[in-house]
Amino acid sequence: MNDEEIRLYIERRELWKRTPDTLRADSLIAAALRNASFGKNIPIKEDTAANIFKSFYDAFRQLGDAAWWKKGYEPRSHEVSIRVLEEAEIKVSFELRKIDRFRRIRHDEEYRGGIVRPDQAQEIAEFWDNVSNELIDWLKKK
Repeated sequence: MNDEEIRLYIERRELWKRTPDTLRADSLIAAALRNASFGKNIPIKEDTAANIFKSFYDAFRQLGDAAWWKKGYEPRSHEVSIRVLEEAEIKVSFELRKIDRFRRIRHDEEYRGGIVRPDQAQEIAEFWDNVSNELIDWLKKK
C-alpha cells in the first residue's frame, strides 16, 4: 500500500495514526486464532453457516488490524483492515483478493438481510486453512 492510499484512508477517517503497538498486534493475532477455532468446531449447516462465516471473516479482519497496528495505525473500517492483507507476501498472494469478497458477503448478511449459504461458509473455512499460517508468519516478520 502506497503513501497516497494511506493518506486517503486517513483523510476519510478510516485510519488513524498511532504509535506502532506490537503487543496489540499479537493480541489481535491470538484473537483471530480463537475466532477461527470457534468456526472450525461447528458443523456447517444451513442454520450455522452465517455464524461460522462471521467467525472466519472476523479472524481475517483481526489479522488486518494487527498489520495496521504494527505499522502504527488504528484501522477504523473493515475495508481498510481487509485491504492491507492484499499486500501480504505469501505463496498465493494473488488469491488474497477473495477476502474482500468475503467482506461484501458479511456486509450483505449483517446489514441487508442476505443469507450466508453453507458452501460460502465452507469456502471461507478452507481459505483460512490454506492461507492463515502464511499470513500469520508474514505478520510476525513485520
